[in-house]
Amino acid sequence: MGNNIKNKPIKGFYSVWEKTVPGEMNGQKLTGSELAGLFAYIRSVPISDRYSGDEEQRLIAFHGDNLTGDSDFVVPADTDDFIYGLFMKKRDMALPRQGTQTDDSLVVRKIEIGDKSFMFEVSYFMVDKVNGIILLLNNRNVGSLNQFRYYLNGFLAGGEDSKKYRLMIGNRFANRLNAAYIPAEDVFGHLARFARVSQLIYKLGGREGQSMQVPGYSSSDEAMIMASKGNSIDDMESLGGFSIEVKIRSKRNGSLDASGIRRLFNNLSSRFQSTSEKKQFKIEGRDKNGQTDALDFISDDIMLSTSVCYEGRYVANVTVFEAMRDDFLKQRHLLVERTKNTL
Repeated sequence: MGNNIKNKPIKGFYSVWEKTVPGEMNGQKLTGSELAGLFAYIRSVPISDRYSGDEEQRLIAFHGDNLTGDSDFVVPADTDDFIYGLFMKKRDMALPRQGTQTDDSLVVRKIEIGDKSFMFEVSYFMVDKVNGIILLLNNRNVGSLNQFRYYLNGFLAGGEDSKKYRLMIGNRFANRLNAAYIPAEDVFGHLARFARVSQLIYKLGGREGQSMQVPGYSSSDEAMIMASKGNSIDDMESLGGFSIEVKIRSKRNGSLDASGIRRLFNNLSSRFQSTSEKKQFKIEGRDKNGQTDALDFISDDIMLSTSVCYEGRYVANVTVFEAMRDDFLKQRHLLVERTKNTL
């Protein structure tokens, strides 16, 4: 390769999705056709109306959208199996500065853009229309899987009068999505091999002013009190503060509830993508032969981890999407097997 050829590492996470209705803890796994229908609905919304958020506005774009400009900024056409898309965050404040280096000086200036112009941070995603799996590239400048989930939630109908996309559980509107990573190890198969779970340990790191909410509890304190009493811990989505470590131990010769642990992990899993929040989630106990056993739920999420070659200063979209497609096809059978034990 010539000296002008460079490599850019890319990483992504595979996830499976669930729909829930207001006031219910449990939901139903989204089918591939339901996910495909949701993205078809979003595509039908004019691109100017797809922005979501106030200070941090995000946008999804597809093949067929009126994206003009650089010739390499494209989105591949959908296939029978996959939908391709861009997940972008608009930047028009606190912009970076440009620099020019000479032999003995550095000139730093503001980036000049027009009054109606702005910058975009860009990430990429793929949707498996057959198996209901999403691959989202990891780009902290755009947002985590949690932000992607919030964005999609904004397009769900909440009642009969809504013209948004309808997801139903029975005769009730499911207006909320949950996402869970597809782990590298069959963690739930491993969980089933425990005869006794003696201890659960998990850590979460929050950010100042961004406490995580705990549906079903009046406060995070109440949630902790309930958990310490051995009551069901079904829907812990957030605990306020900067960082918290939770240790839950079983009563003497007893065992923690595996189904409650599974549900807790699924509800927290989208928090684990961000480096600042990814801490720990593991259990300790004994297997059915009485041997000591331990399981780390987040030691190695299944992910795309590769690199792409490019010239110049920018990576062409098609190069990134090709790498994503190749990895998805290579892991697709394993991913489908893993989803049988996820959510």
